[in-house]
Amino acid sequence: MERRVLLAISLSFVVLFLYQRLFPPPAEPTPSTPTTAAAPVSAGSVTPPPVAVSTPAAVPAVPAVKSDTAEREFVIETQQVRAVFTNRGGRLKSWGLKQYPDRSGQLVDLIPAEVGVQPLPFSLATGDAAQTARLNGELYAVENMAPARIDATSSPAALTFVYEGADGLAVRKRFTLDPSGYVIVFNAEVKQGGATLNPSVVWGPGLGDEIARAAGSGGMFSGGYVYPAAGFVQQNGSVTRFAGAAASTAGPQSGAFRYGGVTDHYFVSALVEPPGTQR
Repeated sequence: MERRVLLAISLSFVVLFLYQRLFPPPAEPTPSTPTTAAAPVSAGSVTPPPVAVSTPAAVPAVPAVKSDTAEREFVIETQQVRAVFTNRGGRLKSWGLKQYPDRSGQLVDLIPAEVGVQPLPFSLATGDAAQTARLNGELYAVENMAPARIDATSSPAALTFVYEGADGLAVRKRFTLDPSGYVIVFNAEVKQGGATLNPSVVWGPGLGDEIARAAGSGGMFSGGYVYPAAGFVQQNGSVTRFAGAAASTAGPQSGAFRYGGVTDHYFVSALVEPPGTQR
């Protein structure tokens, strides 16, 4: 039986070989390409460069009336917080908790550093994409020649960023921090040609710290309880919180709010012994 199968396979190869030899496939037609006569080039002549294809000119940037010439950072130190601001859009870049170091001894930063292209907290947004890009991308100047480091451990401190463009766009963003607590007071004034605009305030990626994101953190026997970050607003005497799926489906909140923000909780159990404790 096996010999018959091998014989049949061998005959099949012979038939295919003879068929291809007797009936070869037709040759594919080669596409005809138009020939152009080359211009004679005399000895010593220079061949002209190829003609460049014209591209649309980039839209020129709007000249600034009041701005800065370089990107700078400003640090405000309170008793509880080390806040870092950037004059690129006048936004918050870091919010380090001085009383809560992480496992490496660094301050827990509630603004994740790995967010990449995500907007920084206190970005502004309007219905105009180009205008929004300018609100968050221009280099703002600081009022009153504010120093790079501001001490707010004993008295409140304010940091004000301003920008004005030749087209009438004027922005003023003011941040005020108290010595104690974690409250930041923010005020934004945006005008276009004298008309007051009402932009949205974008928080960015939201809260998130190394402890809350660490695998295995939280639990009855792990020494702490982790509650996921959540947003909240206070309106008409009541507080509404948005956590988990509710935070993704809540949509924009509008109205007169007494305050709003985000929360992040991590409770440490007193039963856990500190590092280095020996029994």
